[in-house]
Amino acid sequence: MLTVFFDHEGVVHHEYAPPGQTITKDHYIEVLHRLRDAVRRKRQQLWASGDWHLHHDNASAYSSALGRTFLVKHRITQVCQPPYSPDLAPCDFWLFSKLKLSLKGRRFQTANDIKENVTRQLMAIPKKDFSDCFEKWKECWDKCVRSQGEYFEGDQGTIVLGQLLYLILIGWILSRQTMQMNDFVINSSILLRDSPRRSVNKPQGKIEVVCKVMVHHWEGISWLNFNVKLI
Repeated sequence: MLTVFFDHEGVVHHEYAPPGQTITKDHYIEVLHRLRDAVRRKRQQLWASGDWHLHHDNASAYSSALGRTFLVKHRITQVCQPPYSPDLAPCDFWLFSKLKLSLKGRRFQTANDIKENVTRQLMAIPKKDFSDCFEKWKECWDKCVRSQGEYFEGDQGTIVLGQLLYLILIGWILSRQTMQMNDFVINSSILLRDSPRRSVNKPQGKIEVVCKVMVHHWEGISWLNFNVKLI
């Protein structure tokens, strides 16, 4: 697993977790120690002034009480990540997809080959791309604030439609597997509470789609009835 810290000028620190290493809160504290040392060596002016901020997502290892205590102790200002907002993490909306694209279609024999090629691509990213990323980051934050906690365009409908199509497909498959007259009833409650693209911190509500699919099969003919109810 690759961990990267960067700013508008480029990569400040990166490292690979040892094989089998789980990213726990204790492991992340060790990473933060190495990050501080990298900032001291590579961003001396920021280190001297203390005027640098850390933005990471809401993974449990990052947001633990131990991690927050470490940041307070070392006077590291944290840019809080709102829940349901992966769009705000530069690694998610820009860096990792950029690295994957550059390596697409290539085959590697060993894990070390992968690390060497990923590192090479990471270090080859020009400074302007990092600067453009942070301009995009500011636009994402602006959009997040202006949305006032609502879903971004089209997300909720896309999730519901995908779930409904999945249920209909399952019903059709079941209907093809029976040779006698039969009815199948599939009930599903689709909870959107944990939708990954929720924009800002707001109290969790419950948006539930109750879908009932009835699959009828008789003498080789199948048809579907389904109804949807929003709660």
